[in-house]
Amino acid sequence: MVFLRNFTPHLFLDSIFALPLDKLKKRGIALFIFDLDNTIVPWKSLEIDEATIAWFRGLPRYNLKACLLSNNKQDRVGQAANKLEIPFVCNAAKPFSHGFKQVFDMLGVPPQQTAVVGDQLFTDVWGGRRAGCFTVLVKPSSQQDFWGTRNVSRRLERLFWPRVEKNMKQQY
Repeated sequence: MVFLRNFTPHLFLDSIFALPLDKLKKRGIALFIFDLDNTIVPWKSLEIDEATIAWFRGLPRYNLKACLLSNNKQDRVGQAANKLEIPFVCNAAKPFSHGFKQVFDMLGVPPQQTAVVGDQLFTDVWGGRRAGCFTVLVKPSSQQDFWGTRNVSRRLERLFWPRVEKNMKQQY
C-alpha cells in the first residue's frame, strides 16, 4: 500500500549500534541524520556515554558524516552535538522538509546518499521518506517522552505498527 510506504522504515533496529555501516556504505550512504531524543539519549537527558561518543568518532573511518536533526531547542541540541563533535540543525519541525534541506545544503550530501535514523514513525521515518532518504527506525532508548509524543505519536504508532510491520516484510 503506497500510503503505508511513507511510514515504513527501510530498516528496523534495536539501536544505532546495530547499524550495518559497511553495508550502508556499499549502498551509497555517505551521511547519517540522527534524531536526538530517545535515539541517541533518553528524553530530557544529555548524558552521552563513552561508547556512544566513541561510536560517533569512529564514523570518519568509514568516510561517513553525521549530523543531528531535532525538533528540540538550540541549547539542548547544540550541547549534544558538541559532545559528539558533529553539526546540528535544531527547531527542525520534522516531518517537514526544511530541516532536512538545511542539512543537505550544509554538508553537501544529497538525499539519495543520506540515511535518517530515529525512534518515531511520524517524525523521523515519514520526514526522511518525504526528503528522499533511506530510513532507519530504532527502538526508543527510554519509555519517557514529551507529552505530545507520548499521548499522540506513540498511540498512533501502536495503531499503525502491525500494518507497517507487514509492509516491511512485503517490501524488503
